[in-house]
Amino acid sequence: MGFSKSEVKWVRTTFDEAYAPGEHKWDLNIQQVSINSDRKKAVDFSPAYFRPTQAVVLQKSSKYASATKCSDLADANIGVMVGTTAYDYVKKIIKGGKDEGISIFDDNSAAAQAVTAGQADALVTDTPQAVYMVQSKQIKKGLVVGQIPGTEDPEGLGITLAKNSQLTKYVTKAMNALIKDGTVKKLQDKWLAEYTTDIPTLKK
Repeated sequence: MGFSKSEVKWVRTTFDEAYAPGEHKWDLNIQQVSINSDRKKAVDFSPAYFRPTQAVVLQKSSKYASATKCSDLADANIGVMVGTTAYDYVKKIIKGGKDEGISIFDDNSAAAQAVTAGQADALVTDTPQAVYMVQSKQIKKGLVVGQIPGTEDPEGLGITLAKNSQLTKYVTKAMNALIKDGTVKKLQDKWLAEYTTDIPTLKK
């Protein structure tokens, strides 16, 4: 987009600020935000740069650590972050349409703490985030037990911008160029294999 490193300032925001309507203290927000029609009413999105699945994270000592099917987790107390698509997937695929056994947290850090403390049996989040939680030991002795089938994000993850931002067309052009010339695919193959092919998929 033509900006030098010195011209870019990084700021921290909460997840829900990334797609909240109104004024923002940022121009672009990159927080693994799933693109959907409701969020498009509040913010602009770049073309999708990745289409992740959802995965289940728990402790290796959990009685659910040997799960190979979604039904093996039907009785588990599963944590999800507020405002994410994880809730819908857990309810539909793991809980058979029921709300019972789903705990909602303000952020993934709180959900991870609950799993570590034994207040939740597992949590569900985007697979890249799930792997990072284990690697960074946010969940002590953590394990990504598997990806949830049928959860590949159809619209994908996008960079968010303020609604009707003057930068949207430039970000869109730049992202489309990176997708077309294969740069995005090369980056995915190089950096994201541990979030895709290296993680088993649970059976339905």
